[in-house]
Amino acid sequence: MIGMGGRHNWRLTSVDSFILCLLILLVQSIPAHQEGFISIKCCGGEGQTDSSSITWISDDQWYPDETGCQNIARASSDNYTTGHDKVRYFYLGNSEKRCYSLPTTPDRDYLIRGTFPFSNSVVGSVSSTFDVLVGVTPIDLVDSSGESQVEGIFRATDQYIDFCLVQETGDPYISQLELRPLSDDSSYLDGKDSTVLLKLVDRVDLGNNGIPIRFPDDPHDRIWTSQDTERVSLSAITTINNTISKTVAKVPLKVLETAITNEYSFQFLYIDLETRDCNYTIFLHFFELDDNVRPGQRVFDIYINNEKQQANFDIKENGSNYSELALNVTANGSLNLTLARVENKSKFGPILNAYEIMQVRQWVEGTHHRDVRVMDRVKDGLLQQNKGSKKLEGWSGDPCQPSSWDGLACHYSNGSTIITKLDISSSQLQGQIPTMISQLTYLKELNLSNNGFTGKIPEFARSSTLTAV
Repeated sequence: MIGMGGRHNWRLTSVDSFILCLLILLVQSIPAHQEGFISIKCCGGEGQTDSSSITWISDDQWYPDETGCQNIARASSDNYTTGHDKVRYFYLGNSEKRCYSLPTTPDRDYLIRGTFPFSNSVVGSVSSTFDVLVGVTPIDLVDSSGESQVEGIFRATDQYIDFCLVQETGDPYISQLELRPLSDDSSYLDGKDSTVLLKLVDRVDLGNNGIPIRFPDDPHDRIWTSQDTERVSLSAITTINNTISKTVAKVPLKVLETAITNEYSFQFLYIDLETRDCNYTIFLHFFELDDNVRPGQRVFDIYINNEKQQANFDIKENGSNYSELALNVTANGSLNLTLARVENKSKFGPILNAYEIMQVRQWVEGTHHRDVRVMDRVKDGLLQQNKGSKKLEGWSGDPCQPSSWDGLACHYSNGSTIITKLDISSSQLQGQIPTMISQLTYLKELNLSNNGFTGKIPEFARSSTLTAV
């Protein structure tokens, strides 16, 4: 018979312990010039170094089972998999999720990027769709009919961040996962805070017709791709390039060494955006590559969706060859960016070296922090005696969002999501009952029956809301 009583001896949570061990491993295995980088090749080997000198680790620390490992049958583009030839599938039930918890430093900005190959490149694959979440914030829907890369920028609020795949149809999968700390002077979240997430729409190095630029040219390993000619509305675009020895800029010098220009104007068209009102931030990067241009000789206006956002823009107005702009707009389904020379005022037409388009997404708050920590400890305690449990394997990421773990019921109250029910009856579990269960402050129902548990149900505080055991 299971009785009441007992006190809890505090220890590290499974998440805290995992982060500590992972940090030690990363410090030992990653070169100093990649400090803070986490580069994961799913189903890959340890310590692999690619053509960009990035050192990769396997994801077997998160998922040691190789059942879901599949080979990629064709070589993928350099933009995406950097030559990696494997993918991990997760065979899940409806709306289940699997997450990778990665260590972060609170109040620091990070770039996070997942790579998802085209399903036809994977041996034996079937079509699937699944949501990608950063924390519990949806960032994209991956459709296996096309190869994709999902990237976001966020400000950390905790010692870890979850990157999750949530099943919709078929089986979710992933080939690579990357986390990159950004420098303290990063301007992506200027004027914003930890309540938003930036989703990358495009990052373009204009005038570059070669391979994408990334680390080590970009110390933050942003991937700058060459321009899509179908997005440029004018054919009379001139590509110019020059060598830059030194300048103060927030983008790699190699990116600034090429640009496009036109005598009158040019435009970029995006007609495949989400068909709802969404907020976007467009970052424009300028460097005057023509040494003959003087202040006041290249002046142009900048329009977004035919509305003037910046009038009489002059790169050299403040005496520097480099300038950048961040423009905030709302768009529905499409976006056009136009640069046009100011008539009767400018000798030269507009120039642009690079741009980035980010969709601004509202950060979704996860489950109450205390309940998350407690459930991590409960899971850790159960796993000690129940390794291989399918129920516990499904306990991944946030306990309640976007859907609750099997056996939990959650409720939104006073601005937070809380855990109100824990039912793990008939789950073929054994061992000691985790005493941390008593720390679930808002728990109303608890059912541990029909298992092989020993010991007593821990004593709950008098202030507990528990009504049924």
